[in-house]
Order: sequence, then structure tokens, then C-alpha cells
Amino acid sequence: MFAYGTQGYSTLQEYFVLDEWLDRIKPDIVVWQFCRNDFINNSAELTRQSAKGQCHVDQPYLSEDGVIEYLNPGHGPLCRLLKHIPSRLFYSLAYRMDNRNGIPAMEHTIENTVERQGLEYPPFRRAVAATDRIFAMVRDRCGDIPVIAFNTDSREPYASAFTKICSTYTLPEIRDISRAIETAARNGETVYAGDGLHWNGAGHTLCGTLLAEALRPLCSK
Repeated sequence: MFAYGTQGYSTLQEYFVLDEWLDRIKPDIVVWQFCRNDFINNSAELTRQSAKGQCHVDQPYLSEDGVIEYLNPGHGPLCRLLKHIPSRLFYSLAYRMDNRNGIPAMEHTIENTVERQGLEYPPFRRAVAATDRIFAMVRDRCGDIPVIAFNTDSREPYASAFTKICSTYTLPEIRDISRAIETAARNGETVYAGDGLHWNGAGHTLCGTLLAEALRPLCSK
């Protein structure tokens, strides 16, 4: 088994890892973990407005015409206006002005708007479309290798959007994992870490058990 995970990667960055290692590993099955914040991280405009996961460095994003472009979510209008001027002073001033209000407060984070409006919100719709295009790349790159996916939770509108992507590219989705984690939490079991978002050891154990059950029939072929 070969496992790869890192903090803050978008789906496109995860695809880069897949592309680099697939031919060396030659796996029998690819298992893809998805999280609702991946939709946010696949969009520079949503990332910039999120209070939950900003990283102000150049990151790759897939444009509507399929071009990979590197953007910094910390760059607002002034940074973009002055990006061709070779002056560290101008850049520093522009960056400070673009971010003078800091990272959005939790009550103003863009996820609140996304969860109210769903696909009616154009930036989220564009993020879903970008994520769809990335999974088309994943499916094409893997060829005949089965790709199994699971979502870490069932929060909407993210879960339905991801399920549709899985259906589009014939990626079997293991839905029992998110349901079991959420059921355990409702029943008073401690399955989340202190931040209330990531799983603790018990949560990972539950996920691993269900994942093994789902993969066992495929591994026996």
C-alpha cells in the first residue's frame, strides 16, 4: 500500500502527485479521499474569502479553458494591478493594502454563502466545474485502474456536488464512511479532534474499518 497526504493541497495538487507516482507504483486500485473544503481550495476567489484555510503562496488552479495558472489567494486587486512592476516595495505595499482587513472572520467566511445558495452562487458553481474538470483528468490518467472515492462528510451542497462528479466519471463512492462518522458523533462518541473538523484516532479507525470492508471484494479479484 502507498499512501500520500499533505495539509492544504487542492485536488489539482493531488492530481500532480498521482501523475508523478502512478507509473512507478502501478497500483491495483486508487482510493481518493475528498473533503468539502476541496471545492473551496480549487478556486482562488473562494479561498481568498474563506476564514478556514488560506495559504498566501502561489498555488496552481485549473482555468475554464484547461490552462494551469499559478495564483496567490492573498493577492487582491492592487497586487494584480502591480504584478508586472518589478518592485518589492510596491508589492509589499499592495499586499498589505489588499489584506488590510486580515482573514475574514468566521461569521463572514464564504462557506456561509455557499451553504445558503449552493449552486445558485456563481463562484461555487465555477469551483464545482473546475473540480469536475480535474476529476476528468484523474479518470483519464488512471485509465483501466479502478478509482474508488469517499467524502469525509455529507454536508451540503458539497456532498451532492461531489456525488454527481463521481457518477459522471464512474467513480464508485463509499458513502458509508461519512455517515458512520457523523452517526458516531451524534451518539456521543469522540471521533473528531479538538478542532471539531479533523478526525481523531477513533475516527480514523472507523474510516479504515469501513474502507477495508469496501475494498476487500475488489482486492480478492
